[in-house]
Amino acid sequence: MKKHSSTKLLFWQMVVLFLAGCHKEETTPTTQESILIASAQQWFESSQSSKASRTTENLPERVLIWDEAEMITLTTGAQAVALPLHYAEQDPGAGASTQLLLYPNPNGWQTQILKVISDSSYFYANGRQMNWSNFSGIVAYYDWQENFQSGSSFRNGKKTGTLSVAEPSTRAGSGCQMVTITYYTQVCIGNDCVSTKDYDIQYIECSTSGGGGGGLPLPINPTLGGGVPRPNQPLTLVHLTPRGFTIPGQDKQPIDLSKYLDCFWASSTSGSYQITVYVDEPEAGSGETKFGLNVGHSFVGLKKTFADGTAIEQVFGFYPTEYTTDWVNAKFVNNGGSPYTVSATFSISAQQFLNASNAASYMTSEMYNIETQNCTDAVFYIFDATGINLPKNKSTFLFGAGSGHSPGQLGLDLRNQASQYPVNTTTGNAPNSKGPC
Repeated sequence: MKKHSSTKLLFWQMVVLFLAGCHKEETTPTTQESILIASAQQWFESSQSSKASRTTENLPERVLIWDEAEMITLTTGAQAVALPLHYAEQDPGAGASTQLLLYPNPNGWQTQILKVISDSSYFYANGRQMNWSNFSGIVAYYDWQENFQSGSSFRNGKKTGTLSVAEPSTRAGSGCQMVTITYYTQVCIGNDCVSTKDYDIQYIECSTSGGGGGGLPLPINPTLGGGVPRPNQPLTLVHLTPRGFTIPGQDKQPIDLSKYLDCFWASSTSGSYQITVYVDEPEAGSGETKFGLNVGHSFVGLKKTFADGTAIEQVFGFYPTEYTTDWVNAKFVNNGGSPYTVSATFSISAQQFLNASNAASYMTSEMYNIETQNCTDAVFYIFDATGINLPKNKSTFLFGAGSGHSPGQLGLDLRNQASQYPVNTTTGNAPNSKGPC
């Protein structure tokens, strides 16, 4: 059973919008709000309480936090009472919030459930906070019986799609596609974390032009988050479509690495040689295997400098063609200009340089596997060919992906062993590659 999160999500920070021609009441806001909230609570508990309204066993057990109820004004100008709504067994956890909204009307009150779910890559990249100016995720409304009513998807602060209930057909060719949101529970004891998939929610998303909320009654400047999730707190990871890339540089096109390496041998002129390991850690200095959806990246730089001071440099990395825990086809990518958080550069002989080049060429025919042959393993293979032994400590991966070498662990090992390796801990961008020859 998923444990209930006690972290308070400060969801609404509203700028009040008044409709043209409205008259301000003389009653103080505090008194007026208290009266309306008390009225809403009395009406709800007498006619729409959780027990009375659970007309089917399929409905989840829900808990309302009336002590945190407040009056808000939505972008449509409507006044509403808003309060946190928690699910006993499927609490959204970090990066998501569910509120119950109650609107006054001539017949009493109208209820609506508002669910705002951040894309986890956005959520963690923004310091576990949410702002509409760059929000990525979904906003969806349900009635009290958990029937979907309306919703929109957002990417980088712009509306990208209109949501409807999931259907057997994805209505191909009509600008619509199935969107699956996956919930995970993460339980941590110290730095040891285990994550399991709980359930999926599916919608049909139909593309639309960007901007605005599409008529949805949205908050103006909400803040979502509560700091780092505590041990044994549920952690939500949301995978939207498009999902975004989990390895820095994954979206780059593959290169013909042999043509890049040919540049070193186009001239018989000798020179001096260097090899560099670059590590883009998910969270610099932590040793963690991921931060949000970012798992980091390890890559290699080879440099030949001639007597006249000119040089040829190629920077490249090993990637899967798609992110999966299975064996998958691999590709090399030009990582020239790519960011790194720690690096180490070694001067080597011409023979060591040739051995490294041959090892890189061999890897072009290999497949990718997150446990045994990932980007960091490729770095080790190339360095081993030179006789340079980088530290090779393994990590335990999350989401049942097993264990193996990782950029986060390699970065930490290099930092901890700076006396043994020529380590640079100044963040920067790798030099640009010469390119193919």
